[in-house]
Amino acid sequence: LVELLYLTGARISELLSLRRGDIEEDKVGDVEFLFVNLITLKRKKGVEQRVVEIPKFEISKETLEYIYSKEKDELLFESSRNKGKPMSRIHAWRIIKSISKDLYLHLMRHCRLTHLVNRYNYNELELMRFAGWTNTNPAKFYMYQSAKDRAKKVAYLLRNNH
Repeated sequence: LVELLYLTGARISELLSLRRGDIEEDKVGDVEFLFVNLITLKRKKGVEQRVVEIPKFEISKETLEYIYSKEKDELLFESSRNKGKPMSRIHAWRIIKSISKDLYLHLMRHCRLTHLVNRYNYNELELMRFAGWTNTNPAKFYMYQSAKDRAKKVAYLLRNNH
């Protein structure tokens, strides 16, 4: 859950509704990717879909085995109480909090978007499409953070987790 939440940059509701069939594997050039079809239910706009790309080398062997162990129509994160239904947001939150009290669900999304800018040099439009935003305004936050601002956040998290 945690690894896929981070790597997809998904909102928790998108990740919890994910089925094995929503993930496809393909090669682009020499690099293998997982393409994850994320579905968002929006009150006024209905259903929105976007596909996010994850370089396969970023995914742990254990997570890949977990994904491949599921049937095509099976939820990746099924409720332990209600078979066939997605895990609850509360259960997901508890999993995150069991790792660190300073983590929160949306932090994984923020970290991934920052990572995409810093490591893969995503521009505002690429970040907008990956994140599922309708315009580039939110992307500006990630594009123009100073290295010192980001370092302060990391230092704070490290100091409070140890």
